[in-house]
Amino acid sequence: FIHNYLPVFVGLFRGGGTYANGSQHLKQIISVSGRYIFQRSHAEVYVEYGSGDNTQNFRDFLMSPNHAAAFTAGLKKLFALENNKWLDFSTEVTQLAQSADNIIRTSGNWYNYQGGYSNQGRILGAGYGMGSNMQTVNLTLLNGFQKAGILLQRIVHDPNPDNTSIRSIGWQDLSLGLLWQKQLKSITLNAQFQLIHSTNYDWIQNDDPYNFHGLINMIYHW
Repeated sequence: FIHNYLPVFVGLFRGGGTYANGSQHLKQIISVSGRYIFQRSHAEVYVEYGSGDNTQNFRDFLMSPNHAAAFTAGLKKLFALENNKWLDFSTEVTQLAQSADNIIRTSGNWYNYQGGYSNQGRILGAGYGMGSNMQTVNLTLLNGFQKAGILLQRIVHDPNPDNTSIRSIGWQDLSLGLLWQKQLKSITLNAQFQLIHSTNYDWIQNDDPYNFHGLINMIYHW
């Protein structure tokens, strides 16, 4: 009963015995998260750390804590301005890349190991790709429902791929974005435009294109 319906309480380490039929192991993910709000300072910090492949034993975890691990950490701060306006500063770092020891012990990178976390073959989670790292900074001026801001973003696509022949090439995107929102009576209009410069796009050497991404959205309030 415990193995079938409460497997979270058994098999924390692979060496502790099987927790499925025969010698087959279940897919396991462990995560911890925390968030702290500084109310007087109008700020917050948050972090989440997870592992997508249980280790053999505690010694294995100490020797390679980054194996199959991922984390997100962020900071947000609001600065009060005159006339009830606010300056919103936020930054976030997400790391989904495999550790460098995947050459001898792959974890299949996040969302991909043993079939991954998916729905009908569609990846669930970060939209910028499996095993990638992202850093982003956002600065926005808020005035009620209206806002205008800039977005800086860097994405490193799977820096430690299982295919070692492309590991030295490196594919990354640098992006500059503009954010805008306007309230017109019962209608809220918002838009986001990003100019993206890629280096070694799709791991093709010296292929450095520019791309444009645009999103326009309209909300009608009944």
